[in-house]
Amino acid sequence: MTRHLLTVGACLITLTGAAWAETFELRFEDLPRLVRERNPAFQASNLSVEASQARTGYLNRSLKPQVSAAVGAERFQTGRFSPETQPYGGTEATLNVFRGGRDRLEEAHRQGLVSLAETSREQIFRQELSKTRGLYWQLVTERERVTQAEALLTRAAEVRKSAQRRVARGLTTNTDVLAIDLYIQQLQEQRTSALHEMFLIQMALRPPLQTPADAELTTPGVIPHDHVEAPLGATALASQAPAVTALKTQAEMHKVQSEQSRRWWMPALDVYGQYALYTLRDRDYLRQSDRWDWATGVRAKLSLFDAFQSNREATAGKRLSDATSKQAGYERETYAAEVRIAQEEMKHLHELIHGSESYLEQAQKLLQQTLSEYDRGLRTAQEVLGAIERLAILHSQNLNRRYEYQKTKTRLLALVGE
Repeated sequence: MTRHLLTVGACLITLTGAAWAETFELRFEDLPRLVRERNPAFQASNLSVEASQARTGYLNRSLKPQVSAAVGAERFQTGRFSPETQPYGGTEATLNVFRGGRDRLEEAHRQGLVSLAETSREQIFRQELSKTRGLYWQLVTERERVTQAEALLTRAAEVRKSAQRRVARGLTTNTDVLAIDLYIQQLQEQRTSALHEMFLIQMALRPPLQTPADAELTTPGVIPHDHVEAPLGATALASQAPAVTALKTQAEMHKVQSEQSRRWWMPALDVYGQYALYTLRDRDYLRQSDRWDWATGVRAKLSLFDAFQSNREATAGKRLSDATSKQAGYERETYAAEVRIAQEEMKHLHELIHGSESYLEQAQKLLQQTLSEYDRGLRTAQEVLGAIERLAILHSQNLNRRYEYQKTKTRLLALVGE
């Protein structure tokens, strides 16, 4: 049995060690930088911001001349004349003088799209960072779980040797050794499961961080917990939350679109200049030099009636603006509540962690006393295994609470943008 257990342990060590060709160190404080530099979703959001920025400057561009040119040739017959083929062409320059403020509103709308893209980028960054931090703490948790299982295996192996000595002296039966062997197999299984979880978590971390496929992600082996930690989110402003900011921007954009629709009746005024060559079909001059025209002028265009379509669009835009503003207020209250809930959860978990630390000290003392009494024949192997299992449960409970604390802290960090 001992040889079988040692063989299983050696195989596990060999398999986990041979699975990786290199290592990639992960540190909690480096995760924001890694997300900004490597995360594909964040990089895509950067491109979206750049795309929105490229469409701004509409107002300035609308005030610059628009120049066009056309050239061609056509074959035609006019009256009794024989068919002819003649060239035609021309160039025209148009300058926007007045659009009723619609061009200014269009620029405001495009600036709003930039703000939305930037807010979306911040939301994506917080989401991807929060997801990465969550996976990071899962990896650290499973690594510490492996360490705990190995410590228990060492302790169980020592108890097994003590049981073998008692069997040799005739103080107990071989059932003690069998019971300990069964417990060791359970610990080996727990260790194997934790190693498997580590492997899966590392696979999940590769897409957001774009780490090498054949690299082992190394982390600290213990989830930290500071006994004194500065409160998080004390200065968080709900009005600056990305979801609230996005809704406020959308409300302003709906208002701009409503105002654009209300100005449907305002005239568009242009100054233009034109120089063109016509064919004999358009100008009744035989000589080509007589068919060249030039012109300058002012052109005004005014919409007189659009069947109230623009009025309906303006009304809809106003309603959408009011609705989005109301949603922003609701989101602001929700955000403040989520921050407060996370803060209270952290306080509660902080107290539970400190309580479990005192329980661990008592369980450690109980195990030492039980082992001492077992060596003197006052305790059975089942009682020793019970003390070890009680200590293991408290260790696992303390680990889970420290993980929940870090998970809640990660959620709060995402809320406050840290």
